[in-house]
Amino acid sequence: MKTRRLYQNGECVALVTLADIYVYEGFRFEISYGRPQKIRKDGEPAQREGRKFWDAYYAWQSLPPVEREKYRV
Repeated sequence: MKTRRLYQNGECVALVTLADIYVYEGFRFEISYGRPQKIRKDGEPAQREGRKFWDAYYAWQSLPPVEREKYRV
């Protein structure tokens, strides 16, 4: 997760926390609060996470950290 500061007139007025989003083997997902969440193409969370998604997620997770970053959007 990344936290961004929004400034107005040189003063921080808001903090925005965004989850990192990845695309791997055709699946778009974010890791929020330590758990992966499959994301639909419109950006909303998917209702179902099937076996193929979890297989792809575990394959991505087994990659070295430097390699995983290549799939971040």
